Amino acid sequence: MVSFIMEMLSNRSFRLHTSNDQSSRMRRLRNGVPQGSVLAPMLFNIYIHDLPLTTSRKYSYADDLAILFSNRSWEANWRLKLSVDKTVTTMFHLYNKDATRKINITADNVQLQSEPSPTFVDPMHSGIVLLARMWFSKSKYRKPHILSFFP
Repeated sequence: MVSFIMEMLSNRSFRLHTSNDQSSRMRRLRNGVPQGSVLAPMLFNIYIHDLPLTTSRKYSYADDLAILFSNRSWEANWRLKLSVDKTVTTMFHLYNKDATRKINITADNVQLQSEPSPTFVDPMHSGIVLLARMWFSKSKYRKPHILSFFP
């Protein structure tokens, strides 16, 4: 089984094709698992098994992970890089005024490759809009799977 997984994860490459029949040059994949692979969620869970047990909250679905507090040493130890274009900061608060306050994370706390992370009031995770003001008055947000994000 180990050799099968090693074979599945090594010597992979990709090429982008556009709608007007143009292609990019072949590029080598250095990390990650094949998208859509049945083994991807299990391998992801094995890989992040030692994610530090802290007071941070972690939400994951398949191979998508949201950490509500970052532990930079774990990230560096496993040679992971934050996806800066997907990283956002949001303050969740029942009091509406506090939910729209700007958040600045810099210096030793978290630094996203020297670029500030954008602040969003209502970010999306795994296709679900997370409402910073924590109200669900709009009918499209009143779905049972939303409640799984709030223990």
